[in-house]
Amino acid sequence: MSFNAVVKEKIARTIGDFFTTNQIVNVFNDANIPTNRELFAKWRIILDAFSKMSDQEAAIPHILSVFCHPLNFQEPQYRSSFIEKLNAALAYENLEIKATDRSAKVFSGGIPINLSPS
Repeated sequence: MSFNAVVKEKIARTIGDFFTTNQIVNVFNDANIPTNRELFAKWRIILDAFSKMSDQEAAIPHILSVFCHPLNFQEPQYRSSFIEKLNAALAYENLEIKATDRSAKVFSGGIPINLSPS
């Protein structure tokens, strides 16, 4: 499975709508994925970081689970809205984020995807 370019862009734009540039860069840096702040637009920074991932099939779900972590949100409704918007894009890849009050995982056909970073 490889992610469609349009789906990756929708994911990037959704993350950009909910997170600051610093938050985005920190998540990718923690996963040892280089980012380029000079791209200015948050969604472009994310797309560029996606392109630098050696194994997008595992790395993108890992990054999504990190962004969906409940500690990244002060309001549960804001987190729910974020996950709902991501799931709308992920549906085109037959993927879905399922969240609990402590974590979030990406599933494909009811089976969790291996979440190894980079």
